Amino acid sequence: MSKEKARDLLCAYWDRNWSVKSFVDAQNIRTIGNDMWVQNPVSKFWHSLRFKKDAFSTINQSTGAYCFDKWVAYYRVSRPNIVGQFHDESINVVKKGEEELHTNYLQSAIEMLNEDLKLNVKLGIDIQYGNNYSQIH
Repeated sequence: MSKEKARDLLCAYWDRNWSVKSFVDAQNIRTIGNDMWVQNPVSKFWHSLRFKKDAFSTINQSTGAYCFDKWVAYYRVSRPNIVGQFHDESINVVKKGEEELHTNYLQSAIEMLNEDLKLNVKLGIDIQYGNNYSQIH
């Protein structure tokens, strides 16, 4: 691609995604010594930044992780049967015939999370049952 076309593409991208820069500019960013930090507005945790431009992805990813971990914590109060957890999934041991009860525990945990965080979008979950990972992923 020519430099001119690349410049035009970047301009079009930022014209369309202006809110990313606006979001970054609105964040609580501090510099302490030579280190830059951004505060996640949901978790209130401070995250290290190398560059200001990384604030959007840092907050986006850390919010997802925070919400998932908090949902797992609510769920584990009722059912400490998680045998695997990664990214945005949990694998739980459920006896055959107890799927409906288990679904209620999972749904209750997401309802508690939504009530606690009061985000502008309600979070939801997808629940799948099976005998192996390929059936639940």
